[in-house]
Amino acid sequence: MAPDRTTAVRIAYREGRSIAALARDHCVSRGAIRTAVADLLPDHTAIEEDTPAPELPVALDIPARSPTSSAPPSWRPPSAPRSTRG
Repeated sequence: MAPDRTTAVRIAYREGRSIAALARDHCVSRGAIRTAVADLLPDHTAIEEDTPAPELPVALDIPARSPTSSAPPSWRPPSAPRSTRG
């Protein structure tokens, strides 16, 4: 985004306009708006040297399976092609 548009976006964001509304008004993606106002977002943190990145909670729901397991996959492809005619 051009610097003059970025300034207008930042002012409008501070006044309470939503990211989606700003993206529509300026015909850009929401990602472009987030980039323009990144330091104004609530979860923004300044990068400092020797400061480790914050750990984010991650929960993966992956069933345990032995790498040497010989069990077949639970999904099977269809046995015959399906007709698209009704």
